[in-house]
Parts: sequence; structure tokens; C-alpha cells
Amino acid sequence: MDTQISYPLGYSEEEARRLAEQSLWIDHITERVLQEAGLKEDMQVLDAGSGVGDVALLAARMVGPGGAVLGVERSPQSIVIARYRAAKADLSNVEFAESEIEAFSTEQRFDALTLRFVLMHVRDPITALRRLSSFVRSNGIIVAHEVDLREWSTFPRSDLFDEVTGWIVEALQGSGSEPQLGSRLAHIFVEAGLPPPSMYAEQLVTCRPDAFHFNFLANLVAALRPHIVRLGLAMPDQVASVGLADRLRQEVRAKRLTVFSGRLVGAWAEAPERRP
Repeated sequence: MDTQISYPLGYSEEEARRLAEQSLWIDHITERVLQEAGLKEDMQVLDAGSGVGDVALLAARMVGPGGAVLGVERSPQSIVIARYRAAKADLSNVEFAESEIEAFSTEQRFDALTLRFVLMHVRDPITALRRLSSFVRSNGIIVAHEVDLREWSTFPRSDLFDEVTGWIVEALQGSGSEPQLGSRLAHIFVEAGLPPPSMYAEQLVTCRPDAFHFNFLANLVAALRPHIVRLGLAMPDQVASVGLADRLRQEVRAKRLTVFSGRLVGAWAEAPERRP
């Protein structure tokens, strides 16, 4: 069954940079989720949908030289970047394999499965999680970190921020992704045959114009611009990303806004007992 959709943000060099920058802002949250889930030294980890390797590299540091991480990624361009980053970080315990999630198969059984911002981009996240979980040994751990982008907000309310975050959410949804998937993780785990997960949620909040939020939103709009225009959400000149981050910063200054990021949700559970 084909569970994966075309990644709406693409595989350009700009998207690779955006992902790497995003990782700088949220890796500390993902690391907390992985620690709470029980990821530790000497584990064998399967990282599904690795992109340019952010979570795979994080997991490789956490499991140390006695452990190993296999990152599975569909894009050969992303794998080239991920391998370069692993070599630059002197991490010899991480490897990357090119495969669609639904086509990946192995005889190996891992101690942990990690996914970040992956299930939101598959057509059937329940089927995908059920299949990927089958590669985890009995009582191993399954960890997903996803986002609910509809939770982006400001106080007091800002029409500009509402418009920009609306473009992002509707463009993702109109391209087949699920921008609220983070808030559905408990349902997805249970429907995939896993125990009800332990969960953790966090939002990044700022009132400072120099915070990351504004470049993050502008870069997302730039990546999604073809879909925003295609879906008729805005005219091309309305979604020009040049200067958008500065406009958002000016809005924060002028209206003394507090800005809340999307809800980042972690969920983890033990893999069920496997029959011999």
C-alpha cells in the first residue's frame, strides 16, 4: 500500500538549509523527548524519514560508539547531505539508506524507532507507524515527535500572523500533509496497535523581535509558495518571502506581541511482545 505523499516542501538546497536551521531551534526539545522515552547508550536505532539527518545525528550522539543508527530517507540528495554532516561531525555509528518508508524492509530488529515530522507527511500515518514498528524488538521503544501547526498564535491577536500561519497550514493540508498531526499522536499510536503512549508537549514562546520564529515562518512561506498560489490562498505578490520576516518583527514591536509556536508533541511507547 502506498502510504507516502510527495513531500510538499521539496528537496532543494534551500530546504536542506531550512531543515538544518530548524534543527538548531528544536533539537533540544527532541532530545528531551528521546531521553524521556528511554533512548540511551548502546542502542540500535532506526530513524525513519531522516531528511538531512538531524534526528539520526542526534540519536547517534545519544547512543554513543557502542550503539548505531540507521537513517532511512527517500531523497538521494538529502542522503548526500546527511552523510556529509555525519562525517563532518565525526560520527561513525550512523548510516543512511535510500528507501521509501512503505518499501523499507530489513531482518534486523532495532531497540528504538524514531520519527520527527514524518507522519504528518504520509497518506496513512497509522499504517506507516504499524509497519515501521514491526522492525522494533519486543519492549523496544517507539518515539514520534510531531507538530500541530494550527496552534501558532499571538497575544494580542495579529491579522498578519493569522494570515501567514493560515497560508502555511492550508498549503500543507491542501498538499496532502496533516498540519495538526501532533495533537493526534495518541490516536495514531493506539490505532497502530501500540499501547497508549506517554506524551510531552512544548511551545516556543517569545516577545523578542530577534527570536527565530520570524525567519522560520518566512522560510516556510517561501518553501510552500507554489502550493499557496496553486491553491488560490494568495496571489504571488502577497506571498513574496523577501522582507516577510522583517514585517513580522515590526508587527511584534508595534503591537508588543507575544508569539507562540506550533505545539510540539512527543509520544512514546514500548513495542508489544513479538511472537517467535
